[in-house]
Amino acid sequence: MKPARNRLPAQIAALIAAVLLLALLVFRFGVYEPARPVAAAPLPPPAPERPLQAVVLSVQGEVERGLDGGAWSAVQPGQTVHVNDLLRTGAHGRTDLAIGQKSRVTIGESSEVSIRELTDVVHRFRLTRGRMSADYDREGERVLRVEDGVGDAMAEAKAARFSLLSTGTGIAVATASGNVDLSAHRQTVHVAPGEQSFAPRGEAPLPAAPIPTAVLLKVANALAGASVSLCAEVDGTAPPESEVTVDGEPLQVEPGGHFHASVPRARGKRGVLVAIRDPAGREKTHTVPCSPAPATIDDMAIRWKEAP
Repeated sequence: MKPARNRLPAQIAALIAAVLLLALLVFRFGVYEPARPVAAAPLPPPAPERPLQAVVLSVQGEVERGLDGGAWSAVQPGQTVHVNDLLRTGAHGRTDLAIGQKSRVTIGESSEVSIRELTDVVHRFRLTRGRMSADYDREGERVLRVEDGVGDAMAEAKAARFSLLSTGTGIAVATASGNVDLSAHRQTVHVAPGEQSFAPRGEAPLPAAPIPTAVLLKVANALAGASVSLCAEVDGTAPPESEVTVDGEPLQVEPGGHFHASVPRARGKRGVLVAIRDPAGREKTHTVPCSPAPATIDDMAIRWKEAP
């Protein structure tokens, strides 16, 4: 009887262990649900650069807007201009644009500008001809870039007050405050306040130099003697970075500063108006008188003297 008594507690313990094991298995596979790994939320894509608009603040004289190859329309204050728009001004035209809260751009007389890019990162313009100026305040890493007419040279600034002049033979920069970088053909010139630089077409920028205190223009009539067809042979010198016009028509200045033009004679014409505009926006004019026309015979009479 003794062995049977000893086996009974062991059997009970085994039974209890089996019940506990069965309960554990039921809980593990029937009730308990292990935590599933949570996948990391994907990062949101970077916000695209927001397009901006340029608002017309003021208009003086003739100012037109158009698309390349399209029709032109008059610009009015309060209008907005967008990327790929073209703006052009007449001989007495001018317009001021606001870009954002801290940027102002002015397009001067006889100029043409296209808007290439307007975002929170960059404001990019192309100055095909004429003059534009900028009063540009720092706002993060945003930059203003102005290209010449063919995109070979570029002026760049983050905070500066400066002006640019596209002469047809290159682009010039004159800085009033801040700093401007003028780049062309893998070379960059830093233009500090009170300095100017010029990037001739197809060449690297010239070293920065102080802005001259006066506008330099020398001009004369090189016509020798009288001429029936010509009013004057205009011959003169001007800084290569300047823009010269003869009777309103642009004239290319040679790298050495010389320019020449033959001006035909016209009824009532007494002189030739030569004008110069420098990168800082200063202007000067000079009138070259026409050469005298050859003397002509208006009336001829023959009187016969009678013999005595």
